[in-house]
Amino acid sequence: MAHINLIGVLIAALVSFALGALWYSPLLFQNYWKQAAEIDVEKQLQNPLVVYSLTALLTLFSALALNILLGPNPHWRDALGTALLLGGGIVAPSMAVNYLFVQNHSMHWAIDAGFHLVRLSLMAMVFVYWPH
Repeated sequence: MAHINLIGVLIAALVSFALGALWYSPLLFQNYWKQAAEIDVEKQLQNPLVVYSLTALLTLFSALALNILLGPNPHWRDALGTALLLGGGIVAPSMAVNYLFVQNHSMHWAIDAGFHLVRLSLMAMVFVYWPH
């Protein structure tokens, strides 16, 4: 089995979750995102417990996958390069294809893709600097 930094995975997931809370808050992109995504501000999530629980689980899975991909003791340049390659070369273009077919606004894509670029980069830095 690949070397897995379990504490690092948990910390990386928490950092990513915290970034999401900030990124999609009124302090940063919430208003632009809601407008671009055409989300009704007054409408609440039908089941927030399910949404946030699945978000946490999927974030943990992403952190685990990135940790396995980076391996033990990654150098910061390699880790950051890998995160940016994943985010900019796979995640963002894949999202763009989906957004094109559902005719989402380009601002919606830019905010979401930017979030994933930053979150993958931050998670990668956790694996560089978190003790093994």
